[in-house]
Amino acid sequence: MRLWDREELGGAEAMPPDPVWPALSLRARRSASPRFATSCPFSRSNNGELAPYYPPSDAADRRCERVLDLVPTDPKQSYDVRHVMAEIVDDGEFFEVRRDWAANVVCAFARIDGHAVGVVANQPMVLAGCLDIHASEKAAGFVRTCDAFNIPLVTLVDVPGFMPGTGQEHGGIIRHGAQASLRLLRRVGAADPDHHAQAFGGAYIVMDLEVHRADLSFAWPGNEIAVMGPRSRSQHRFPQRAQAERRSQWATG
Repeated sequence: MRLWDREELGGAEAMPPDPVWPALSLRARRSASPRFATSCPFSRSNNGELAPYYPPSDAADRRCERVLDLVPTDPKQSYDVRHVMAEIVDDGEFFEVRRDWAANVVCAFARIDGHAVGVVANQPMVLAGCLDIHASEKAAGFVRTCDAFNIPLVTLVDVPGFMPGTGQEHGGIIRHGAQASLRLLRRVGAADPDHHAQAFGGAYIVMDLEVHRADLSFAWPGNEIAVMGPRSRSQHRFPQRAQAERRSQWATG
């Protein structure tokens, strides 16, 4: 008969990845480097206390050439946005929160030029980076925390749109997406969006800080920004042709 220890029965690993549970575990906090633990808002005595400045070991004006190989030119090809984040932030280190919940959005604390920042990024490896209800809630809560503690925001935008489906519609995806957009609009700190492969539909409005009075905005070469993708637009504009193509594919398939 196997005996279960306390960690297995009621520890952080046994808790479901749900927003009602703590965002960080003690084990994760101990494994983080000391200066990133202090950049986390939860380690401060009050929201008026600023995060300490740490001089970075890498140059702030460095060229992140490796990002050219990390972000594929084909928008249909996925990649891990955490690798891109590691290239941009100081010393390649960041402190992610709620990693196991709504993994299609990555929320993390990091440093740029020695100053604490909050990073919100679409994760193309999970649901192609689409925004759904949980991802919108996760991003909205993280932005609210950064705003309360005067932490500037950096968004890495690569979003094909909101997650389609009746489940998302009936669950209130528009309301949750609007909540995330409202949190970005109400923020008081500096903001800097960086567009990667694609930015389509209402989800682009939610993630794009330029719409929400961003201080700086950068677009990746070849980035596509539109109401919808070219294929979806073509199918919407020429439905008969799209139906004929699908019938042809079914006949030959």
